[in-house]
Amino acid sequence: MFAALALLAFAQDAAAEREFRKLGAGRGLESNVVPAMLVDRDGLLWVGSREGLFSYDGYLATMYRSSPDQPGSISDVDVRSLYQARDGALWVSTNTGGLNRRDPVTGQFTQFHHDSANPRSLSAESVYGVAQDANGNLWVATQNGLNRLDANGREFTRFFHHPDNSASAELRSEAFQMFRGKKLVLVAENEAPTESPTVPTTVAEWEEMKRKASR
Repeated sequence: MFAALALLAFAQDAAAEREFRKLGAGRGLESNVVPAMLVDRDGLLWVGSREGLFSYDGYLATMYRSSPDQPGSISDVDVRSLYQARDGALWVSTNTGGLNRRDPVTGQFTQFHHDSANPRSLSAESVYGVAQDANGNLWVATQNGLNRLDANGREFTRFFHHPDNSASAELRSEAFQMFRGKKLVLVAENEAPTESPTVPTTVAEWEEMKRKASR
């Protein structure tokens, strides 16, 4: 009984001492809505917010502003998700400004946008997230379909729902995605996850995966 009371008192004291403070307050990290955070391989904290992208070293925060007139800047301040690839590049998904890759050496951003006249461009400007598969391919989930970045690092292969294809009727275009080992797992809004034992590499393989999932 005494041991139980002592343990309870210790837990209460620990709870009383626990204090939460706003991180980076007064040090440049002024964000109110934060959808994404990531600690990179160098220990730097990246914060993706509705007000912009920030890096924070524990002392001061740096904000990365969108500037159309400045080459190498980020495309949008409304950040949705962050992902660091194996080469150290930081991929920044935005709400209305497409996708950005931050070079780990130069610190410059390369922007990827949707171009209605280019079928090898990103399929939508609204990007949900990025993931890298076991083979090193980068996959990008958008508001209108899934994209795989080609080996040239500039063009995409698109995979998305076709209304006239009954085999894909169960799957929406608006898809989130992630990887579990070598398996590609797609999660669409209000739907059960779709899992593929292997990552599709062609549009035909993608359609076959969707056909099996819709049975």
